[in-house]
Amino acid sequence: MRPPLVLGALAVTAVLTGALALHPGPPDAPLRPLAGSVPHWPAGVQRTGPARTGSVSFSVLLAPDQLAGAPSIRGWLQDHGLHAAPVRPAAASIPVEGPVDHVADAFHTTFARYRTVQGTVVTAPERPLSVPRELAAVTGIAGVVVADTIRPTEVARGTSPTVRDHVLADDGTCAAYWGEKVTTDWPASVVVDHRSNALCGYGPAQLREVHHLPADVTGRGARIAIVAAFDDPDVEQDTDTYARATGTQPFTAGQYRNHAPDAPDVDRCGGPEAWTE
Repeated sequence: MRPPLVLGALAVTAVLTGALALHPGPPDAPLRPLAGSVPHWPAGVQRTGPARTGSVSFSVLLAPDQLAGAPSIRGWLQDHGLHAAPVRPAAASIPVEGPVDHVADAFHTTFARYRTVQGTVVTAPERPLSVPRELAAVTGIAGVVVADTIRPTEVARGTSPTVRDHVLADDGTCAAYWGEKVTTDWPASVVVDHRSNALCGYGPAQLREVHHLPADVTGRGARIAIVAAFDDPDVEQDTDTYARATGTQPFTAGQYRNHAPDAPDVDRCGGPEAWTE
């Protein structure tokens, strides 16, 4: 699984004019649409025009038991002018990067630019991405929506604002997205053009929606490291509390293992008390 991320600066690394049809294959070639590869836009989002320039970085998700098919999939991607990195077995995925037009050509779609009600400009596919049916190992696409900042395209079912606010900001002042809430309690000596209350953060279901992860991509079998300063003794308990509040699976017995440092330096950055209060 691709690491959780905040989709940051829009990466524009190539400028192209016109569509490039490299190896489109026969027009009647059997294709398989990839479920969940098109955003579900909330009310107020406007299409501003086609997107034919720029680049996009994303991951092609594979069935964990069909990784032997990765070389042929990488070859297919490279035939369409895309850079396909070696397969990541632990995540069952192939990192891919390339110009928007090449991605559109390979996956038989088109891209457009959209503007959200907050003014964010987003580049996203207009119709589901499709792959040749013979590429059976491909289960989905993650990260093909590109923006300078992004919110989940829909509120995850079962994640209520009450639970989210309780978990991520007990006082309810956090912002669901940049600029949604701006407190009036601001030091006059600090002058900035744009500011926002601290962001609430996304719950697990919302992060899956941002990345358009298919339901069967669960990360089963992967190892995840939680890095905490000064070996915080409450990491397991806090993680379980967050998981239960957001409707996800807490640790099972013996699943969490603590790898504490042999000789921690407790004299820096205020010591453990400054990090765990």
